[in-house]
Amino acid sequence: MQDFSLPEQRRQHILELLATHGKVIATELSIALGVSEDTVRRDLKELDSAGLLCRVHGGALPATIVAQSFSQRRLLPMESCQSLVAAVEPLLKDGQMIFMDSGTTLELLARHLPQDRCLTVVTASPPVMMALQDHGQIEVIMLGGKLNKTTMSAVGGEVLEALGKMRFDLCLLGVCGIHPQLGVMASDYDEAQVKRLAIMQAREVVALGTADKLEATAPFKIAEVEALAYLLTDAQATDQMLERYRLAGICVVRGEA
Repeated sequence: MQDFSLPEQRRQHILELLATHGKVIATELSIALGVSEDTVRRDLKELDSAGLLCRVHGGALPATIVAQSFSQRRLLPMESCQSLVAAVEPLLKDGQMIFMDSGTTLELLARHLPQDRCLTVVTASPPVMMALQDHGQIEVIMLGGKLNKTTMSAVGGEVLEALGKMRFDLCLLGVCGIHPQLGVMASDYDEAQVKRLAIMQAREVVALGTADKLEATAPFKIAEVEALAYLLTDAQATDQMLERYRLAGICVVRGEA
């Protein structure tokens, strides 16, 4: 029987259980680890303080993604995002009407769309719009509203009203967090409303999320994971992480390293 007398051993095991099951319950941990519930609560508090999980009443959930500004996210390494871009291209067919969400991954995708692809792209993201300005075969429809400077996207009633009158073949969705039990999540309330309606108006939804977004949570739920037709992720995502999305009926595509 494994010895969990050392805090480091217990906390590592808690994180492993969290990655496997998507949540942990304090009373069950107390029995599994052979320690008191007070000890478990102290362990969860320490892991929460370190940003490794999110404490909730009675247990813990995966860590909540901390929202970063668009300019900050632009400074992050883009190798993983590039593998997602390559995975999207086979899904794009001439004549499609596509909603392209906001975010640095979607901006990168817009910059690298094949020049011979004839599409209509609807977006609320000025960076995506600017990335498409020299693409001669793509018609761009820009949705206008209040600019959310954190996400660099238009939000509000005008955007929602326009979206409600459109139908999309594909919704290319950027996610802040995605969890097989808790669903697809966003870090901003207004942004979540736009994403939610775009999903409703699309025939198929393609979520783009690097491995760090999987098993993570954010404050605002957009949809259940079953709303996704595809989940495109990078080579850092493990088979164990992805299996639960496959069991939900999602076509999972993992990019190459």
